[in-house]
Amino acid sequence: MGSVRRRKRLMVEGLQEFHLNQPMASGANLFRGEARFVGPRTLEVDLRDGGKKTISGDRCLSTWVLMPLYRQFPDWAKRSP
Repeated sequence: MGSVRRRKRLMVEGLQEFHLNQPMASGANLFRGEARFVGPRTLEVDLRDGGKKTISGDRCLSTWVLMPLYRQFPDWAKRSP
């Protein structure tokens, strides 16, 4: 069972790397962290790796994850996939 788990983790890590590199290959910027609007068309991002980044523009594509739900329901974070 351990070898299956290791193989699956390697597959997931490879897919994560692939999908994280896709935006950069297209010339897009990818910021990972928590963001909030601080003004019209302006976001402030608390970066996962530390620091903050303020970005603004005419258009912004934002993806959302379930992190706010994890905060509301702490037991969800304890579960493993």
